Amino acid sequence: MNNKIVFDSSAILALIKMENGHETVASHLDNAIVSSASFCEVATTLSREGFGQEEVIRSLSDTFLHIIDFDSEQAVVVASIDEATRHYNLSLADKACLALARIKNLPVLTANKLWRNLDLNIETKTI
Repeated sequence: MNNKIVFDSSAILALIKMENGHETVASHLDNAIVSSASFCEVATTLSREGFGQEEVIRSLSDTFLHIIDFDSEQAVVVASIDEATRHYNLSLADKACLALARIKNLPVLTANKLWRNLDLNIETKTI
């Protein structure tokens, strides 16, 4: 049985910052897949908030063992979903996360409740 789930950067940040829903994120940690774009977004956000960049990257790399590089296949999917997601103001990392989920046929875990309204045929679980 495939229990893998793609983590959006908002879910990762909820876990790290112990925000609402962090317990749900933690319960899926062993099955997490993370886009390198989401990894970048989390590292950037934490660096802007004063966390040491090297420490953040090492900690994220140790925590998330399945970090998938953003590639040309995902880029094509991002471009294909741009029109349908434009009015949701998603970041490139958000769309990369969704593209990875579509390609791998996996659900997404996010803290962004607006994602439930996306009509992309991608299962979205919110925390």
